[in-house]
Amino acid sequence: EDGNNVDLSALPGDNLGNHAATQNIQLNGNYLSGDGDNEGIFVDTTGNIGIGTNQPLHLLTIEKSSNAMIDPDTIDVSELAVVFQRRDEGSGGAVGIGFVHEITNVNYVGAAIVFEDSGINGKGDLHFATRQTTPGRNLLPSMTIIKTGEVGIGTTNPTTELDVNGTVTATAFSGDGSGLTGIPDDQTLSLSGATLSIEDGNSVDLSALSGDNFGNHTATQNLNLNGNYLSGDGNSEGVFVDTTGNVGIGTNSPSHFLNVVGSGNALLNSNIVDVSELSAVFRSSVGTSGNGVGIGFSNSINSA
Repeated sequence: EDGNNVDLSALPGDNLGNHAATQNIQLNGNYLSGDGDNEGIFVDTTGNIGIGTNQPLHLLTIEKSSNAMIDPDTIDVSELAVVFQRRDEGSGGAVGIGFVHEITNVNYVGAAIVFEDSGINGKGDLHFATRQTTPGRNLLPSMTIIKTGEVGIGTTNPTTELDVNGTVTATAFSGDGSGLTGIPDDQTLSLSGATLSIEDGNSVDLSALSGDNFGNHTATQNLNLNGNYLSGDGNSEGVFVDTTGNVGIGTNSPSHFLNVVGSGNALLNSNIVDVSELSAVFRSSVGTSGNGVGIGFSNSINSA
């Protein structure tokens, strides 16, 4: 008043610098992005997180407009919404995701899906593991799909299209049975739900530090990380958002909407999964028995 004034609108944005947050950061309907555009990470007022969407329907919703299926028989891996990657490029390693109902203990991971790299142009085997023993780091694969397409149940080295190490039960069998051996003529295989049975026989279930105060700030525009990480201690780790909106965890070169890269090996050998080295664990906050946890896939934009 009664003096000069200066226009501050042309000044560059303030440098977040080396700050340690002392309270929650409110995005106020804006994105956390790599270049200030409407892309990257969006957190709604309920705590749901969206990547590629500002209307997340679940704790984490990832939305990608492109189609990962070139045709009914071909998948375009460049259009996948999420990729879990192991940092070590040597052969014989593995990367996976786990599922746990217990709230605090990784030793209670109950199931895992693990990809075992063979070191040949990205080829490898996919293991589906479930907990069959007391709590600990190790899970045993229940089903394996090897790189050539054969499926093993109870074995990690299937030699035929379907190789089952154990008893198979079915209530019906489709075909003339001319290629079957060791089955009486009056016996039939049948499949009811996930149970394969043989008439008058057995069955098998196929399912199973103190820093300066970041202050009481409310974002009025998208936060531009400008090639830096969003971390818990200021180091180059945590969440990275590139200029296209791709999000990296453990990498500053994400190639998909969400790219998780870890250095651990989730497979001790072809028969044991190390749950402490899984890239991601989906966990329910409800600690009572009888509850479940899972991940969902949707091709629709607005429906749960």
